[in-house]
Parts: sequence; C-alpha cells; structure tokens
Amino acid sequence: NAGIRWFLSRFSSFPIAAVVVLDGLGDAEGDRIHVWSDGMDNRQSLGLAYMAESSISRAGGRPEAIPGLGNQLLRLAVPQTFGDQGAPIARGIASVTLSGRPDSPLREGPRPTAERLALTANAAYDLLSVLDQPDSIPGPDAGLALAGRLVRPTVVRVCLLLLALPILVLAVDALARLRRTRTPFRVGARATALRAVTPLVVLAAAHLVTLVGLWPGTAAGWLPLPASAGFGWAALLGTGVVVAAALGSRWAVRRRLHALRSPVAAEGTAGLILLAALLVVLWLVSPFALVLALPAAHALLVASVARRPWQVWIAIGVGLLPFVALAASVAGSIDSNILSSAWYLVDTTASGARGATGPLLAALILGCLWAMAAFAMHHAHTHALPEGAAPPRRRRPRLKLRIARTPVRRRR
Repeated sequence: NAGIRWFLSRFSSFPIAAVVVLDGLGDAEGDRIHVWSDGMDNRQSLGLAYMAESSISRAGGRPEAIPGLGNQLLRLAVPQTFGDQGAPIARGIASVTLSGRPDSPLREGPRPTAERLALTANAAYDLLSVLDQPDSIPGPDAGLALAGRLVRPTVVRVCLLLLALPILVLAVDALARLRRTRTPFRVGARATALRAVTPLVVLAAAHLVTLVGLWPGTAAGWLPLPASAGFGWAALLGTGVVVAAALGSRWAVRRRLHALRSPVAAEGTAGLILLAALLVVLWLVSPFALVLALPAAHALLVASVARRPWQVWIAIGVGLLPFVALAASVAGSIDSNILSSAWYLVDTTASGARGATGPLLAALILGCLWAMAAFAMHHAHTHALPEGAAPPRRRRPRLKLRIARTPVRRRR
C-alpha cells in the first residue's frame, strides 16, 4: 500500500470524498465481484460497500456477500487487510476495493478478459455516478452488518459492554465484600501482578528477537506480507530464546509466589477485580477486542465452582476457542493453514506492527486470568479430595540429596 499512502500524504489538501480501488480483476471468471471494505483499525466502510454491491448488481454482476457477524467481529478485533482501501479508511475516508478474489495478498493470476473489464468498468462508473453527491457518502465507522442492515457503532459498543456486565458486577460485589470484612487487597493484587510478569517478559523477549532479526520484522512499520514472515532456522532460534525467557521468568515468579504466601482465594478475588478494570480500559481503547477476552473470562468464572480438575481444563479450552477462530479467519485472508496464520499473528504482534497498547493489555489480562485459573484449580482439587482429607498446601520445593553408602568389608 505504499503508493496510495504516498498519494494521500502528498494530496491531503485536496478534498477526497471517497476512494474506489480496482484490484485483481482477472482472478475470477464469470460475473462475480468481491467488495473489500475492511480497514487497518477498528472501522470499515460498510455503507460504501452496500452502495458498491448495488452498483455491481445494476451492471449485471453478482456481488459477493459481506462476511458474517463472527468474521466481522474477529476482523475488527484484530484488523487484517491487504487491500489499498485500508490506508484511506485509516484517514477517515470511505473506501472500497472491487476485485476478482477475496481480500488476500496480491498473487499472480490470469489477465482479465474483455468481458470482466467491461463488467467492472460499468460497476465502477455506476458507483462513481452515485458518489457524485458527497453529502450522501457514509464514512468509515465501527458499525456491523447484520441481516442486511447496518448496526450503528454506539449500539455495538453498548452490546459489548453488556456482555462484560456479569464480570463487572461480580468484581464490584467482591470488592464490597473485601471492604466489609476488612480483608487486605494488597497481598492478592501483588500475587496477580507477579503472574502478569511472565507474559510481559515473553512479549519483551519476542520484540527483542524481532529487533535483532531472528523473527521477521515490519514492512516500514506496517504488516509484512505472509511470504516475508516465514518460519526458518533463524525463527526457530528466536523461538528458543523466547521459550527460555518464559521458563526463566516462570521459575522466578514461582519462587516469589511461594515466598509471598498469599491465599489462593485472595489471589483469585484480586484477579477478578483487576480483570474487570482492565476490561473497562479495553472497552474504551479497542472494544472489539472484548470478543477475544470475554469468553475466557466467563469460562473461568464458571470454572471457579468446578468440583473436578478436568472441568477447569475444559473451561480453559473453551476460552481458547476465539483465538482458534481468529487463526482460521486470518488463514482465509492469507491463503494459508491455521498454523501458518497463528505464526503470522504472533510475529506481527511481536514486531509491533499491530501497535503496543493491545499486546500490553493482553499480557496484563492474561495475568489476571492466570490468577483466576489458579484459584479454580485449587478449588477443584479441594473438592476432589476424599472427605476428611486436608486440602493441598503451597510448599516450596526442596531439593533432597541422599548419598547411598556402600559397606566396606575389611580383610582380616
């Protein structure tokens, strides 16, 4: 997208009402035309996309349907697009791309036929005729398409906040109980903060590995192409460094937790309260990222009353499902498998191409979820014990050395 970014920077003084991009017209046969409306932030040009679909239909083509609600939420939570419409949307300009393929990196394809050129030209001309009235052009926003209708951004934000409401209510109730019983909040908060150290260390190590060139970096500050973010021997070495940093920080945090001797119940309560505060911050900064954080939070709330350890593990697996769906959605965008798309997400996040606020909040939220998972697992192990048995205690592991002495026979 370097060309259109240069154009927008040089001609920013001119009033631009909208941008229509033509890309890869020969990648499909027949009369089907794809409309790309995703941006590189938490916005998309749905209004202009609907106008483009109407123009394609009037030109005799078949517009590809706008993705479903789930795909829209995932793409807004972690923006991913390779179309030139992303740069104008980032500047608040309505923009769409008419293409012969879904939103994906440019690939070598056949030349467009005369029929495809005529069809796309007629659709683009009809769209430009409609856009001749700048006052009626809807700008990019955080709205969603649901059943052929536009859901306004305010309604979407309120719905996402309502989904987080049970966690907020329980956090307020837990804080009120702590104040009534005069239970100190500091010890549990320190333990929860210690659990967030490991994700932060992993994030810092991954960024340093990217800076030294072991992992692929950004493309002039933007997302690199998937072909430039492959996994080779250098990436394997960098992964080993990150894993070593994770294990080392986990060992240090575990020793510190044993020395702190905080009750597991206090740690779980503090994790819930801090998680609620971080979810409010996340809602203010990037509300669609709640789609990834809320399932794990709700699952661990349910797991806090589990009576078997395997129930807690099932809850943790349910919390990971949104990330699997995200990897599957990105895999369709980069024409790859789920493992490659997961690596692409990790690499682009560690390099800083997706910003710093989101990864930092994710690391802090992971620390809170870890504290809640520890409480849920302790509660499940306690109920799984036989009646009358003492619950497990946190003990500092000690290294015991035993020297076996072989008796020496003396000769007479």
